[in-house]
Amino acid sequence: MLLSTVLAAIISPTLSVLLTLVIGPSRVSRIAKPLSLMATGLLITLALTHLLPEAMEKAPNSHDVGLYALITVLLLIAFEMFFSIHHHHDGACKNNKHHQEVFSSGGAGLISGTALHTFCDGILIAGAFMLGNGVGIAVTLAIMAHEIPQELGDYAVLIELGLKKEQAFCINLTALIATLAGALSAHFILTNAQSLLPVALSAAAASFIYVALSDILPRVKKSDGKILMLKRYCFILSGVALAMIVSHFHLH
Repeated sequence: MLLSTVLAAIISPTLSVLLTLVIGPSRVSRIAKPLSLMATGLLITLALTHLLPEAMEKAPNSHDVGLYALITVLLLIAFEMFFSIHHHHDGACKNNKHHQEVFSSGGAGLISGTALHTFCDGILIAGAFMLGNGVGIAVTLAIMAHEIPQELGDYAVLIELGLKKEQAFCINLTALIATLAGALSAHFILTNAQSLLPVALSAAAASFIYVALSDILPRVKKSDGKILMLKRYCFILSGVALAMIVSHFHLH
């Protein structure tokens, strides 16, 4: 299980680097929207059909699961409101003013935000593999679809703002180290304290739902035409189907 967790933790940032080197962030940005829509389907499906039910099954009191999920959502809202943590999935971020401020502070805001977010991803990966390889792989796929467009977008922004390619790769390096650190920390803690697993699963489910809905709802409100909306909905459904297929191999 430890080997699977480690491999899953490093695959997303590693693949991001490879994609940047091989085809570049500008081309990847073309598939960023479909990827993020598939990620939405993956995240919601895993949260509602696996993580929450598993948390209720393992918790001494199933009502506590709702409380853990509520606390997680409130914390995410607080971070969003007071620390300006945003999710970007459409290639390079369009908020140039924000990134100019980030750049003027040496990129510390972007780097620290990436570190915090990907550290939490590592925790989610470790908790998922505690349930089995099927759920672990499905969660890893969801995180990859969610994170790769963001990491490539951050890289493109840093290049645009004047950093050298080697310096911009700090985003990918930060993601790699933080994800691995989160996964290893959670693995050893959850292995030695099984009572914390319901808490981790509840928090993971709540964060998945929050991220998925905060990403998709702004797009639903846009009037881009029914045909385009239907295509977007099909991408979401493809993520749902993928999650159901992969997690089907989950062994209790």
